[in-house]
Amino acid sequence: MEKQVETSTVKEHELMAVTALIEEKALLNEQKTELKKNCREEQARLDKELERIQKRNEDMMKAEHAEFLAQIDAEFDMENEKLTEHRK
Repeated sequence: MEKQVETSTVKEHELMAVTALIEEKALLNEQKTELKKNCREEQARLDKELERIQKRNEDMMKAEHAEFLAQIDAEFDMENEKLTEHRK
């Protein structure tokens, strides 16, 4: 009888341990799925942020180039005006 009780208790502990492991595995799978979802969302956010920054940099470069071209045009106009006046 004592042996049966001991065997029953061991099996009960084994069953509890296996059940706990199954529950832990299910929880880990849920966490893994949630983490993958969060990573995809964060990647999408970072991609949008990168696109925004690249567009901003491109706009800044265009503005800078336009400013340089305006300076060159102004210098050219000044020199051209001087030459025109000098020819008269």
